[in-house]
Amino acid sequence: MSWVKWEDTLLPFREGGLNIGSLKGKNLALLGKWFWRAKTEPNALWVKVLKNIHGVGGLNIDSGSNEIKGKRGVWANIIRADGAIDKTGIQFGSSFVKKISDGGGTCFWTDQYQCDEPLCNKFRRLYLLDTDRSCFVKD
Repeated sequence: MSWVKWEDTLLPFREGGLNIGSLKGKNLALLGKWFWRAKTEPNALWVKVLKNIHGVGGLNIDSGSNEIKGKRGVWANIIRADGAIDKTGIQFGSSFVKKISDGGGTCFWTDQYQCDEPLCNKFRRLYLLDTDRSCFVKD
C-alpha cells in the first residue's frame, strides 16, 4: 500500500496528482450556484418554498448574522457558503444587484436594491415602526 499526501492527489495530472481538485472549492462553487440561482430566479418553486419556510427576508440573511448562527439545514449551508467564498477574497454576495422593473417582485424593506444593504438593516427603527414589513416597492 502506498501512502500519498492528500495535497498531492489534488494536483493536476501534469504535476503528478490525480486531478481531483479541491473538494471544498467544488462544494463552495456548487453552494454558490444555489445562492446565485435563489437570487436570480425568485419565482422558482423551490425559492417560493424557502420563502415560506424562512420568511420573505430569509433569502437576504447575512452569512455572519445571528439569525444563521447555530442553524442547520440546506439553506443555512448555502448562506454560510456566501461568507466562506467572501473569505477567499471573492466578494460573491455583494456582487449581486437586484433589478426592480415594476417593483412587484421586490420587497421594499428586505431586498437589497437601493444601497449596499437592505433598508431594514440601514433604517432599523423605521422598519420596526412599519405595520406592513412585507410590502413591495410598487406598493
